[in-house]
Amino acid sequence: MVQSTVPAGTVLYLDFDQLNLEKPEFVGTHPVIVVSPESKQKDGTAIVVPLTSAATNAHNIGAVEITNKSLARTSPTGRSFAVCDKPLTVALSRLRPFSVGRRSGVNYQPNYKIKGEDLANVRMSLFRAVHAEDEVRRLVADGPLARLWAKLKERQKRSRKDTATNNGKYKSPVPPDDRPTPPPA
Repeated sequence: MVQSTVPAGTVLYLDFDQLNLEKPEFVGTHPVIVVSPESKQKDGTAIVVPLTSAATNAHNIGAVEITNKSLARTSPTGRSFAVCDKPLTVALSRLRPFSVGRRSGVNYQPNYKIKGEDLANVRMSLFRAVHAEDEVRRLVADGPLARLWAKLKERQKRSRKDTATNNGKYKSPVPPDDRPTPPPA
């Protein structure tokens, strides 16, 4: 149980069943990334986005692939995606340390942190998920977000290409022409 502030980018567990969400929202226990800075957690809550290993998120414009290799090794598919179009504000007391398997008879609790460009991309995608597209276009075209937006688009493009060239192991349920495109940079 987490009771004080948590640095942004920290990966923790959240039991979505405690929140009594209706399907098709997340159910069960999933890792989440804390995206709110510690200075915004003074009321005992934090904004989090869920992590998933579902390869279908490679084509979800509301998801960002995380490049943290040690975190990807814990995933059944070898990939981790932050689902930024499903943010939640939760009490810090609901969050649990991230644990993986068993090591030496006890649960191993690695301390994963999402940093740098990954955290910036998650926050940018979250920003895009909660703001109107015309507002995002204006802020990206005229403001300091233009470079970050271009990096996010390039990463999504690479991720789609990597998924398409994985020897046919995964086929997208959405044809390439029907995928939504992000606003122009």
